[in-house]
Amino acid sequence: MGIREILINNEQPVAGFQFGVEGINITGVSGGTAESSGFEISYSSSIVIGFSLSGTPIPSSNENLLTISFDSSEDAICLSDVILSDTSGSEYDVEVGDCFDGFGCTDESACNYDDA
Repeated sequence: MGIREILINNEQPVAGFQFGVEGINITGVSGGTAESSGFEISYSSSIVIGFSLSGTPIPSSNENLLTISFDSSEDAICLSDVILSDTSGSEYDVEVGDCFDGFGCTDESACNYDDA
């Protein structure tokens, strides 16, 4: 039904991440700097976990961490319980952006209908 990019803006290397996603049923994750950095990525219907078996972290960046595919959604999609860790396993302080609620109007008879 849809895809959403999860963006990361990290000033320090990230050796692992975990976060919940509220408002969707996750069906897949792929791409982004997590994949290009060789991370192993696992997911359930509402949680994503990524880490490097080789110990190579995601370098400092401001880009797409990964893309999430989903088959159902509510009005808003929110990240929760976000953890980013350094190479020693210590957690970074994390600031999470606002929830995404930009799907538009789903009433096909409305003048502002948006099928996305």
